[in-house]
Amino acid sequence: MEAGLEILARVRAKIGVPVLTDVHSETQAALAAEIGDVLQIPAFLCRQTDLINTAVRTGKIVNIKKGQFLSPPEMGQVVKKAQSAGGKKIAVTERGVPPSATTILSPTCAPCPSCASLAAR
Repeated sequence: MEAGLEILARVRAKIGVPVLTDVHSETQAALAAEIGDVLQIPAFLCRQTDLINTAVRTGKIVNIKKGQFLSPPEMGQVVKKAQSAGGKKIAVTERGVPPSATTILSPTCAPCPSCASLAAR
């Protein structure tokens, strides 16, 4: 972990770009916040309350990738969770929703406007 963060710090310093990095645990979130500009919660961890709370409490931008197993309204609950932990800089990455008995989608990206509406909350 430390070696990877050192590499990201060098990239940021040399190229001058913001750094986004995935975090998979509360410990990683705290460490990555020292180097990264954006902490990203992977899709398969998007419902992990402790991880989301730790990430938003760093004060960094937190990008939460929407699990494909969640509908856009269910992702709204994840955003509310992040906001209730004090998150003010939250981004959501839409990854699509597989069709199910309760969700009928066209080939176009129908859920995108639903997730986009989360930013207005």
